Amino acid sequence: MVKTFDKVHPPGEDSSRQLFYITTVAEVAGSILVVGAGHPPKGYQRLTPHYAVTTRVGVIDPETLTFRGYQTGLEPGLRILNALAIDGKAWLFNELSHLAERPARTDVYVMDPQSLKIVDRLNLDHPFPNWAEHGDDGVIYIFHEVSTQRWRDAGYQAGITRLDLATGMETFIPTPTMPHAPGMGVYRDRPCLAGRGKNSSGLWCLNEDGSLELKVPQENAIGVAFALTGD
Repeated sequence: MVKTFDKVHPPGEDSSRQLFYITTVAEVAGSILVVGAGHPPKGYQRLTPHYAVTTRVGVIDPETLTFRGYQTGLEPGLRILNALAIDGKAWLFNELSHLAERPARTDVYVMDPQSLKIVDRLNLDHPFPNWAEHGDDGVIYIFHEVSTQRWRDAGYQAGITRLDLATGMETFIPTPTMPHAPGMGVYRDRPCLAGRGKNSSGLWCLNEDGSLELKVPQENAIGVAFALTGD
């Protein structure tokens, strides 16, 4: 039997208004998280000329494939394209953290998949966290994409953060050759991006000197998947 989920609707909500679409799926602490985005609630005032969405997180039982509940408390004006399992919690990376639509900027929401509660809110040294993947033990690589020219003119840079969870140390590596990357992976502790550079599309991997190198040319590259088969 195969079940598919193409919408994430909290009980009692007007599905004709919300029209949720799935942005990411993740396995965290024995639960399947389905993150969806849709229209903001009625009366929501958008303060910037950018996206205004409502994010919902549904939790699925992996044995029965039934919904166990929803996290519906995330404020409008954020969008989650990536969720990562860290220490039994779900880190939800808010790619729109630069928008001035909320009282305070939040780069990462930390959610407990058992209680469905947001248990922490984190800010990184740089906004715009788009994709994140595990590297070696205790290291997370995060790609920051500056989505508009307005913010690039303000001095924000696209780049990759190396976050050491043990020490909290963040090292930011600017990636000016990668203006758009719809996918990220880590190959033997080397972060790689799928997307468009200034002149070419394909798989770009980070060198030790901080430069990005086009390793595999591929038109319209949108994702990364690595499968290690041995040394």
